[in-house]
Amino acid sequence: MRPIWNGSVSFGLVNIPVHLYSGSETREGIELNLLHKDDNSPIRYARICKDEGKEVDWDDIVKGYEYEKGKFVTFTGKQLEELDPEKSSTIDIQQFVKEGDIDIRYFDKPYYLEPIKGGEKAYALLRQALQKSSRADDEQRRIAFRESRDLGRDRHGNG
Repeated sequence: MRPIWNGSVSFGLVNIPVHLYSGSETREGIELNLLHKDDNSPIRYARICKDEGKEVDWDDIVKGYEYEKGKFVTFTGKQLEELDPEKSSTIDIQQFVKEGDIDIRYFDKPYYLEPIKGGEKAYALLRQALQKSSRADDEQRRIAFRESRDLGRDRHGNG
């Protein structure tokens, strides 16, 4: 499984490099490419305009939201950046709470952390401290286009 994010977990002066994995990914196995059966050439995906039937360059593509059938509001790259909360490559642990105090339904989806080479000892100490105190880390994480709050666990279900 590939990590969906690389960064670090920090609390106080401790900084642990980690990979973040989705805990609900059901797809397992190998990735297969689409190939032309006559010569095994890879098949590329083209950006085709539905109205004109022609391929469109990336420079001529904008993002938009369909608010009514066939009607869109479009956004420039600058507008999308302004909507973006502060990006970070760090998971900042705000506080430690008892896991039972949080209803798991309030979290978007589960994620699992794995330490990157060099962070194993510090990560193991964090995991042991959490296990001893029966607490989970209440993380505030800023990744990609949204800020979310997630209950952190390691990939073996230990928090």
